[in-house]
Amino acid sequence: MTYISILKPSLTPLNFCPVLRVFHSAWWQADKYYIQERESDFTIVHPEKGILLLEVKGGKISYDSINKSWYQNQDRMKRSPFDQAREIRYSFIKFLSRSSSNLSRACIGQCAAFPDVDAIENGLPSEAPRNILLLRPQLKDINLID
Repeated sequence: MTYISILKPSLTPLNFCPVLRVFHSAWWQADKYYIQERESDFTIVHPEKGILLLEVKGGKISYDSINKSWYQNQDRMKRSPFDQAREIRYSFIKFLSRSSSNLSRACIGQCAAFPDVDAIENGLPSEAPRNILLLRPQLKDINLID
């Protein structure tokens, strides 16, 4: 299995914080049984704390606990945003493990962000713990450095 790093040529970090490097829409290709493209909406890199892969869903996001389905602007999503974030994380870890980069030993986490949502009604499924979910209130007061 060969993993090839392919980033968009215009990909440059958003340097709003001197310690963090934030990449928007970073994607890579993995050659397993067939070529698979993977993309992280935002990849946030801290040199000491690790890497956070952020899946962002805009608009009205809701969860129907009876049908176990996620909705974006009343359209049923094909997949849970948390499943997407988890799959992207595993793919990224596998990608890094195939490279000679020291990043393969980094702490790598995933998170979902719903910037247009103040609160999730009807509760959240077990796949969606609150500590990996950012809503509009948390994004307003985000503290980038402890």
